[in-house]
Amino acid sequence: MKRLVLLVLTAVLMLAAFSAAGAEEPQPVTEITLNESEITLQKGKSFALKADVQPKEAKNKKVSWTSSDPAVATVGNGAVRAVSCGECEIVCEAQDGSGVSARCRVTVVQFVTALQAKDKKVTVPFGGTYTPEVTVKPEDATDPSIVWTSSDESVLTVDGTGAASAVGAGDCDLTGTAADGSGKSVKISVHVPVFDTAESSWEVTETDGLVIPLDLHGTDLQYITCKSAKENFFMYWLDREGLHILPLAAGSTTVTLASTLNKQDTAKFNITVADSALYAKGTEPLRVTVVPEKTFVKPGEKVRIKYYVSGGRQPYQKVECVVTSENANGTSMSYPQITKFPSGEISAEIPVGYTRMYAAITVTDADGNEFKADSSPVPIDHLTFVPGEEYFACRRGEQIEIPFRIVGGSGKYTLKYYAALIMPDGSRDETKEVSATVGSEGTIVLPDPGNAEYVQWYVGVWDQKNKSLAVAYNGSRAVVTDDQVISGHFDRPEVNVGEDLTFYFRMEGTTPDEALTMCVWEYASDYDQVGLGPWDLKDEGNGVWSTVLAPVKPGTLCFQVVFSQLTFSPQPLSVTVR
Repeated sequence: MKRLVLLVLTAVLMLAAFSAAGAEEPQPVTEITLNESEITLQKGKSFALKADVQPKEAKNKKVSWTSSDPAVATVGNGAVRAVSCGECEIVCEAQDGSGVSARCRVTVVQFVTALQAKDKKVTVPFGGTYTPEVTVKPEDATDPSIVWTSSDESVLTVDGTGAASAVGAGDCDLTGTAADGSGKSVKISVHVPVFDTAESSWEVTETDGLVIPLDLHGTDLQYITCKSAKENFFMYWLDREGLHILPLAAGSTTVTLASTLNKQDTAKFNITVADSALYAKGTEPLRVTVVPEKTFVKPGEKVRIKYYVSGGRQPYQKVECVVTSENANGTSMSYPQITKFPSGEISAEIPVGYTRMYAAITVTDADGNEFKADSSPVPIDHLTFVPGEEYFACRRGEQIEIPFRIVGGSGKYTLKYYAALIMPDGSRDETKEVSATVGSEGTIVLPDPGNAEYVQWYVGVWDQKNKSLAVAYNGSRAVVTDDQVISGHFDRPEVNVGEDLTFYFRMEGTTPDEALTMCVWEYASDYDQVGLGPWDLKDEGNGVWSTVLAPVKPGTLCFQVVFSQLTFSPQPLSVTVR
């Protein structure tokens, strides 16, 4: 009996449980989230939309997909396919009757697939303009606009419409890029010639000769060659003023200028020297002209120097030619007296490590009249070793670290350096030579000067491309102290005439008023000096002082420092003035 009652109770409880479960309401969808709310598709492309249906306990999580405009984009099970350009909405809706939905705005565009330019290469004269003609494909591209840029705005500038203006001689690329982000682009090579006229004719009628003005439109003279078919009618040379013609005899010939940067750039000048440009016999005043053949040379290269010496009363008592090659200290090379008149040439070889050269001829005629003429300076292409710091005083017990930069050459060098320690008794202790393969920048580490009174360091740089010594550098003779460090550097290795040049001092344990007697700027070419007292130094803070000078002429500008506790001037630092 008890067992029967237990079975009946169990059945009743189970029936109650089933009844309670059947009475619960099903969970509806409350939220749908799509992986994107806005998309942009190129026509013909597809994108998969994914729906996240909440809550997880929803009994019916099925959704339906529809497009507001199937002509723009279709959708099936979340896969959207772009049909034509335009906009529409993709709607994802719950199928449980809850009315919950999510939308994605679709923009269909036609990206640019190709840009084709009518011209691949064009030549535009200086001052001229050029507007590129470009075909945009396909024709129904949503945004067919093009953004134009110039690879060198010193040669070519370009506005928003693509109209390009030639503002300097040279070569550059005009690049048009599709503005729609497709990444499609087109490139046009543009050449702006150096010379405005390919050929012209000139007549020399004055005894002073003729200067034909030239505008090279930003091209440096070093890239222009100048040759004459015959050289017996006149002397000629090219500088920033133009093409100079000095008459020697009546006749005609042609001078041709050419660009070494682009062989197609040439200009012919047909020159005729008239009888009126010649002095009658015995009336020509004492005249001297000296002209280097080139406007830019390389170290070790031989340079022809043309000259013209005539007039006055002959025979000449003295004719002297001196060719000067300049480094930080200046070096002259004398040549034998000139005996060939009125014109001729000599040849000078440019030593390694020098920055420029020029020639001077002095003539004294039979009456004692003297005439001297200098050529224009000729820059020399050279490697430059630029120390980041030059020490004038160094602290005993510390290593001396000198950062450096090498300008020019192949970019890979062998550098050898050592230090000379000068002891109180005057003896010298030469440290071991250190050799290292370096790039364009690095640091030289000199040993602790110990008991030395002075220290001087030396460096030689070999360009690994030609395996020869490219530059030799002697560091300043620095005093060794117990508590002071004084160093300095220029803000750049080269400067143009008229530009501000700044020299910075770094001082530890002292000030300029305590350490310096004076500072001296010096032009190595003729030793003009401009003295600076410590009061001319500006306090930059943190132990750094500066002084500024605007060089007034080309040359090598040196900077010397005189210390109150020393009886000598340290070897000068130098900077090239163009």
